[in-house]
Amino acid sequence: MDMSSKKSHSMGKVLVVDDDATIRLLASEILSQAGFHVKTVGDGTEVEKNIDEFNPDIVVLDVLMPGMDGFATCAEIRAREHGGNIPVLMMTGLNDLDLIQRLYQLGATDFISKPINWQVLPYRVQYIIRSRQTLSELRRTERELREHDQQMRQYIDRLPVGSILFDRDFGIRQWNPSAERIFGYSEDEALGKSALDLIVPDKSRMQFIELWQQLLHGKRDVLSTNENITKDGCTISCKWTNTPLTDESGVVVSVVSVVEDITEQNRTWELVVQTEKMLTIAGLASGMAHEINNPLAIIAQLLQNVERRLSAELPANQDIARELGIDLNLVATYIERRKIDTFLSEMRGAVKRATSIIDNMLHFSRLNVTSHQLTDLNEVIVRAIELASNDYNLRKKYDFKNITIQRDLDSNLPKLSVNSTEIEQVVINILKNAAQAMAQEKTASPEIRLWTGTEDGFALLRIGDNGPGMPPEVRYRIFDPFFTTKEVGEGTGLGLSVSHSIITKNHAGSISLDSEPSKGSTFSIRLPLV
Repeated sequence: MDMSSKKSHSMGKVLVVDDDATIRLLASEILSQAGFHVKTVGDGTEVEKNIDEFNPDIVVLDVLMPGMDGFATCAEIRAREHGGNIPVLMMTGLNDLDLIQRLYQLGATDFISKPINWQVLPYRVQYIIRSRQTLSELRRTERELREHDQQMRQYIDRLPVGSILFDRDFGIRQWNPSAERIFGYSEDEALGKSALDLIVPDKSRMQFIELWQQLLHGKRDVLSTNENITKDGCTISCKWTNTPLTDESGVVVSVVSVVEDITEQNRTWELVVQTEKMLTIAGLASGMAHEINNPLAIIAQLLQNVERRLSAELPANQDIARELGIDLNLVATYIERRKIDTFLSEMRGAVKRATSIIDNMLHFSRLNVTSHQLTDLNEVIVRAIELASNDYNLRKKYDFKNITIQRDLDSNLPKLSVNSTEIEQVVINILKNAAQAMAQEKTASPEIRLWTGTEDGFALLRIGDNGPGMPPEVRYRIFDPFFTTKEVGEGTGLGLSVSHSIITKNHAGSISLDSEPSKGSTFSIRLPLV
């Protein structure tokens, strides 16, 4: 009995239901000898109770029984909350196909014909139990796979970086929310589309195809930094990590890519590099400015003395002229006819211009200690526009009267703690540069747009134009001291350098430039809110 009990745990439990006591006895004996733990009942009404208490692995059920027959009993088993998982082997002496079909419709697992082949019965029962166990394992595995797939999907959806699955032909098969945020396309818009058509600019197609060939030939974890395009046509910088996925034979069937938008990181890095560059050059500029300032002051003073000592108005000049027999009026005529006075005037102008450059260099090289006051940025901008609009000169070849000025200024912008004169200077510098660039390139319908608002604890000012824009080699150097694209004598190359210093050093803000050839330029200035 003990051995039979031990065996029963390995072979399973069988509940035999039949109104014939002989069949119950034979079934119990045969199945017990085969290692099953068997319980028998003679009526279908006892099945439900025994299922709860005995918890069988299979029910061997007679079809034709008085009272509650096998049809009703099978239906009741299947109606239970967990009854659908219990195999039911029906025993029947009937060979009617309609009856057999009805058995299967009620949920019978299989049937065995009477008279029963008792040697076959244990194998039949064992097969059904194992099939049920296998099915249960498959269902559990399927459930676990579904749960794992759901967890992986949630993980991918919550990734802070874009995750994209491509097929071999660049087709997009998976597209997470971060990819949607980066590129602007929803999952429905992206799935099935080719990456070449959706996010790869024309100029980068060959680079993309070459990288793809490396992946298809088995190169793993290919890293790249590319320019990509968004749904609204913007160009962004993206960092990609691409990994090929292979089948059992090692053939690449798809590529999973992780993408990060590093456009803002690049801009921040450019600002850091620019600031470091400014700090280095500022020290040189300060020393040069002081060294040059002294001889300039001497030259200015000596020029003033030369003009005074040539003047016929001063008594001291008249006394020495009489002593030497010189007619100062004739000397004045000589000076005028030989244009010496013009030379002296131009020398004064050159000294004044050099002094102005030195002042800008000193301004660029040191932190301004002038006081800041709460100021309405919009008022400063309006005043700067008015001052710049008066800057008309035929020699400069531009006139603000021919430029459309668009203003979109936030009336709810809080006051800022700034030096209004310096901010005004920055705005005027940018406005003049825009006007000069558009005039030089003869931009049709020239326009300058000014916009203010707030963003992430900063006041934001954007000044954009529809001018010629700048190539990268110019854009990267635009804040460098003494760098200018203007003709000799038309610019010092310090205007934007000084503007950069004012914003970053004097106001703890930032200034950046977005510009592409033929697409205009936009300066973005961020100033901390109080």
